[in-house]
Amino acid sequence: NKMKTKSPSPRGKSPSARGKSPSKSGTKATSVETSSSIAAAPSVHMQDTLGRAGKAVAFAFVGQMVLMMSTKHIEGGVGDLLRLDFAIQFAAYVVAASFATESFYDMVGTSTYLACTVYSASLGSLNLQQMMLSIMVCLWAARLGIFLVHRFHEVGKDKRFDHVKTDPPLFFIYWTMQGVWVAVTLMPTVLVNLQMTKTTRCLSNIEYLGASLWLFGFAIESMADYEKTLFRADSSNRGVFIQQGLWKHCRHPNYFGEILLWTGIALFCSPSLSGFAQLSAAISPVFVLGLLNFISGVPILEKDADKKWAGNSAYKKYKQSSRSLLWLPWSP
Repeated sequence: NKMKTKSPSPRGKSPSARGKSPSKSGTKATSVETSSSIAAAPSVHMQDTLGRAGKAVAFAFVGQMVLMMSTKHIEGGVGDLLRLDFAIQFAAYVVAASFATESFYDMVGTSTYLACTVYSASLGSLNLQQMMLSIMVCLWAARLGIFLVHRFHEVGKDKRFDHVKTDPPLFFIYWTMQGVWVAVTLMPTVLVNLQMTKTTRCLSNIEYLGASLWLFGFAIESMADYEKTLFRADSSNRGVFIQQGLWKHCRHPNYFGEILLWTGIALFCSPSLSGFAQLSAAISPVFVLGLLNFISGVPILEKDADKKWAGNSAYKKYKQSSRSLLWLPWSP
C-alpha cells in the first residue's frame, strides 16, 4: 500500500509566513511614515515662511504708507532721502522676516548710509565741505560694514536677534529703528550736501576741529575692532576676555570711537547750517551716545559679560580698573 502523504498544511508554513509577512508590512508602514514625515517637514517649513512673509509684507506696507503720509509735506531732497532710507529698511525686512534671518541686517544699515550720502551729494553743488563730509561718512560706513559682515560670517549669528527674528512684529521694530538711526545721525550731512553753494571757501577752525575729531574717532574705532578680531582669531584666547591695547583701560573703545567721530561730523557741519538745521547737528552725536550707551550697545554687552565671567576674579579686577565707555590712556 502506498502511504498517502499529507500535503503540508498551510499552517505548517504559517510560522515562517507569519514571521515574514508582518515584517514586510511593518517595514512598508515605517517607510511610508518616514516618507510622509520627510514630505511634511518642507511643507511645514514653507507654511511658516509664508506665514512670516505675509505678516512682514503687511507691516512693511503700513510702515511705508505712514512714511509717505508723514513726509509728503517735506520739500526738497530731505523727504526723498527719508523715503529712500526707510524703503531700503522695509524691503530688506520683508526678506529677513520671511526667512527668519539677521545675516544682512548690519550690511543693509551701512549700505543705507552709503546710498543716502552719495545720493544727497549728487543733488548738491559738491563744494569742498560737501566732498570732505561725504568722504568721511562713506569711509566710516564702508569700513564698518565690511567688518560687521566678516564678523557675522565668523560667528554665524547675532545674539541681539535670537528671540526677535522669528517674531515679524518685533523684528519690524528693529528694522524701523535702524532707519531712524540712519536718518537722525545722517541728517546734518544730508542738509549740508543738499546746499547749492557753488562758491568754495576755506575751512573754518570749527571744521578743522571736527575733521580732527572724526579722524581720531575713526582711528580708535578701527584699531579697537582690529585688536579684538586678532584676539578672537588666536585659539589660545578662547575662554579669555580681552584686556590689552585700547581695551586695557576701556571695555568698549570701539563705541567711544564711533561717538567721537559722529561728534566730529556734527562740528564739521555746524558752520554750514543755521537755525533748526544746526540743531540737527547737535542731536546727531547725542542720539548715537544714547543708542550705544543706554540701549543697544553697552548694556547688552555688559550684561552678557557679567553673566559669562561671573565668579571670575580677574574679570572683576579688570572691570574695577577700566572705564565702560570713555577711553583714556591711563587707569581710572
